[in-house]
Amino acid sequence: MRTILLIIFLSFGWAFTPIYAQNMVSDMSADSYALYYYRDRTDIQEDYLDNAVQMARIRHILLHSTRIDSITIYSYSSPEGTPRRNNFLARRRAEVAKDFILNNCAEGVLSAENIHLRPMGENWEGLHEELDLNYHHPNRDKVLRIMRANVSTETKKWRLQNLDDGYTYKLIIREHMPALRMATWVCVHNAIMPLALDTVFPEGGVETVPMPHKVAEPLDFVLVEKRPLVSLKTNLLSDALLTPNVSLEFYIGKQYSITGHYSFAWWSRDTKHLYYQLMDGQLEFRRYFKADYSHSGHYLSVYGQGNLYDFSFDAERAWQGEGWGVGLGYGYVWQPWKNKRWKIEAFIRVGYYQSLYDAYHASDPYNGKYYYDWNGTIESFIRRNNRLRWFGPTNIGVSFSYDIIHRTLKPKKYTQR
Repeated sequence: MRTILLIIFLSFGWAFTPIYAQNMVSDMSADSYALYYYRDRTDIQEDYLDNAVQMARIRHILLHSTRIDSITIYSYSSPEGTPRRNNFLARRRAEVAKDFILNNCAEGVLSAENIHLRPMGENWEGLHEELDLNYHHPNRDKVLRIMRANVSTETKKWRLQNLDDGYTYKLIIREHMPALRMATWVCVHNAIMPLALDTVFPEGGVETVPMPHKVAEPLDFVLVEKRPLVSLKTNLLSDALLTPNVSLEFYIGKQYSITGHYSFAWWSRDTKHLYYQLMDGQLEFRRYFKADYSHSGHYLSVYGQGNLYDFSFDAERAWQGEGWGVGLGYGYVWQPWKNKRWKIEAFIRVGYYQSLYDAYHASDPYNGKYYYDWNGTIESFIRRNNRLRWFGPTNIGVSFSYDIIHRTLKPKKYTQR
């Protein structure tokens, strides 16, 4: 009899255990939430985007759950700014979200040890998804091609910043990045009565407000773009050698330009027969490797030049003449500052130069004035009947430039799809 009763008891226990376990599992529920942050801030503002509705949902779960198993918080920052700053913002936003949970949670429902922080840094995956779904401006293909490129995130950021003279990046920051600055989490808790998404609980009662939504772009969108047209520059190395110079570079299309260069030095001191007089003009045609209207990075060029000069170091060593040359050039242009109009350029020119000159010396003074004998007495300098030929480097320099004129393109209008 005892054996029969034991078998019956175990049978009932075996039969009802799965039901009990199933009830325990079904008693648990998992929800996800998201809170959004202003740019470069970590405090939670209830009036930002749909934070009011999200915070009402969160408070409802925290106050009505008898047990919360765990919460995992994933926090992000939008990609603008430096990676170091953005990583700090993501980490700090997770900490602020944790404090918000603990401050609104009923006592004994959840322990701080069961809140797990997962700072994710810059939300590039979210940006790619956002642009793919909601970016429909004329340069959509260019933007998505940059986002899909197999390069580092910093390179992608640099390319977006330089696209269309920075206007596209500013538009992305204003219209698409606010949704990326967030802390989102998964909360596992015991099942309770769900809260309607359009309900918030202000002080003094219950009020129903409409769910905030993203404002759509107008159907007719106008994109105004600017392109650099003329740049003013000077060669700092020539300036250091007391040769004032100026250049104007006229940009042609995405990657071509024509540069006119002029140098003029007119220094003299008759008492010691010192002369340094030079007029030099140069015309150069460039092709930049990058075809993005920035006119920066690597370039190759062809040039032609002509000059007049008069050099004298003392009464016995002096030369006066004129020359011309042609050749090739290579250079690199940086845009190191946030204002893309300012640039730094390093270059070298290699080519052929030829000059016809006269060597002279100053005779004894007569009535306080010097007279010059054009007899070419400096034999060591005279070559091939006073003709100088040279093939090799003809110029090096470091230039500082500023885009002084921009051209505003005709506004582009399109109908958003």
